[in-house]
Amino acid sequence: MNRLLSMGLAAFVALLCIAIAAPVSADTLPPYAPVKTDTKDIKPREQLGQFFAPLGPLPQHGVMIVLGSFISPGGGFFIVDFDNHKISQTNTITQSLPDGTSELVVTGKSERGLNDEELKPLLEKANDVWNPPPPSTPSGPMHMPPMDSYCALYLLDGDQYLEKITCSPHDLVDQIEHIKINK
Repeated sequence: MNRLLSMGLAAFVALLCIAIAAPVSADTLPPYAPVKTDTKDIKPREQLGQFFAPLGPLPQHGVMIVLGSFISPGGGFFIVDFDNHKISQTNTITQSLPDGTSELVVTGKSERGLNDEELKPLLEKANDVWNPPPPSTPSGPMHMPPMDSYCALYLLDGDQYLEKITCSPHDLVDQIEHIKINK
């Protein structure tokens, strides 16, 4: 699991370096989620439940990526806070409780600020997820190879969130996974 997280973080840093091409001033940052056409997966924020509570308060406006494995209790979270211009990476394990439920336990956390040059492409890619272009070909069932890992993408916007159970092929996930948290 740690190898998966390390590889994901390394790939994320490489993509972010590519995405940051020119300086951006704060007045050129795009608004977050101005158009929401992908409404089938939008849910009320209270449906997130208490499972994520050990991560601390989630941002009002931002992105959360959940990485994990079906065969290991270890996992990781990348959270981008658009309001406070921060990114964090949290490593966790899921512990089974005697009552048959489970709880998330934080085993490590790193956080840093994001400058406007880093934030702008993330905002743009998040907006693309809220408002995707129409499909160019008829969509059918998604065929994926069997995997022992999972990735979920959550876009947070005030009292609602958009959930994508797969992180592929979102450029946003690639960019976030490649930001170097510890500069």
